[in-house]
Amino acid sequence: MGAGATPVGFPQPRRRQCHEALWGPHTCAVGIHILLEEIDRPYETEKLDVNGGDTHRLPFIGINPKGKVPTLVREDGSVLTEFSAIATWLARTNPQTGLLPDDLELEARAVETMAYVGGTIHGQGYARVFVPQMFARQDVAGEGRAWAGIRQATGARDGRNGFRAPEPATRPA
Repeated sequence: MGAGATPVGFPQPRRRQCHEALWGPHTCAVGIHILLEEIDRPYETEKLDVNGGDTHRLPFIGINPKGKVPTLVREDGSVLTEFSAIATWLARTNPQTGLLPDDLELEARAVETMAYVGGTIHGQGYARVFVPQMFARQDVAGEGRAWAGIRQATGARDGRNGFRAPEPATRPA
């Protein structure tokens, strides 16, 4: 296959009237949707059933072989993936919004923070919600049972069913 050729089954890039954001509910892709609102330019969205596997089937996998959202199909038909890359590109191509500072050092710090939130807080935070056993401290006997008791007593739920903050626990006197 020659350079620039598109594999069979993959969509051909085509020019668009506006950007199209491919996203899924309950994912960080919602943040890109918010940024598209902030820049106040026309855009389209396609909501995907991420849990149902839409990101691992054609046509999506042909647009983004990583099989992840967010994915932005730009006006020229090219595709941009990964939250930090899309957010930075949207901010830099729409400087009137002030989404990124003009100062290079401040911009670097803003991108650093965005990468930390996306790569560390988001990833570890959701992993701790969905697979807390992976993060349970092994050196404290019964800690997992204690947290289960707190969740049961306060009615706190996990991320699969929504969130409700537990009431503050009081220490015994």
